[in-house]
Amino acid sequence: MFLLCLIMAAFILAATLYTAAAIKERPLRRRPEGSAWEIIVGSFNVDVRGNPDFFCLSRGITNVGFYMFLEVMFLFVKNSLRIPDAETITMLIMLPAIAMATASSIPSGILSDRLGRKPLVYLAQYLMALGAVMFLLAPNLTVCYVAAIPAGLAYGVFTAVEWALACNLLPKGEAARYLGVWNAAAVVPQILAFPLAGVVGSSVSALVPGLGWRVDFGLAAVCCLVGAYFLRHVHERRRAGECEVVPAPR
Repeated sequence: MFLLCLIMAAFILAATLYTAAAIKERPLRRRPEGSAWEIIVGSFNVDVRGNPDFFCLSRGITNVGFYMFLEVMFLFVKNSLRIPDAETITMLIMLPAIAMATASSIPSGILSDRLGRKPLVYLAQYLMALGAVMFLLAPNLTVCYVAAIPAGLAYGVFTAVEWALACNLLPKGEAARYLGVWNAAAVVPQILAFPLAGVVGSSVSALVPGLGWRVDFGLAAVCCLVGAYFLRHVHERRRAGECEVVPAPR
């Protein structure tokens, strides 16, 4: 674990140094008005009604379903399937999911440029719901390996395309403010998924041993489908308001 943490730290440090050295941005022409505290407080002034297409609600609910996978997989393998070496088997189940996520990320981004962002986000939400239902009903380990394939595809497609869709929906001149809210729609679900999965899984399993962790996968599927429902209310603007990269002055 210590070696793993060192590798992660080295990777983050290398990426940070590269970003600082290679990425140039145009400095502000004048100092922002107001004090630092006023600027921080004002950053939370988000116009939800004026920007209804910024689909944080859909993203947040979908991410609750996505992160519930990570929270319950080990407990599902150990207590529902009753596999002795649950730690190793959980890692092996994740391998096809990681492979599919890696393979689908770049092609889905290219396809979204041609087909639009929303269709692929829908696809990811439905694929994740399918994977969750397969885990819910899985009678053995073989089905779990198969279920990891649509789940991994869903994760790869969703994480690649959701940011592109967000860039299409950003209000002009306020990209950083709304991307901050966008990031919260990923962080908060991570916090909520853990206690939700734990409370539901342990409570139901106390009545019927092992059942609660299957129920958690059912909740994950519901979250993905509810997220898809709220996505219906988002009106994608193709090539309008996208994130802009401003070249540094020479």
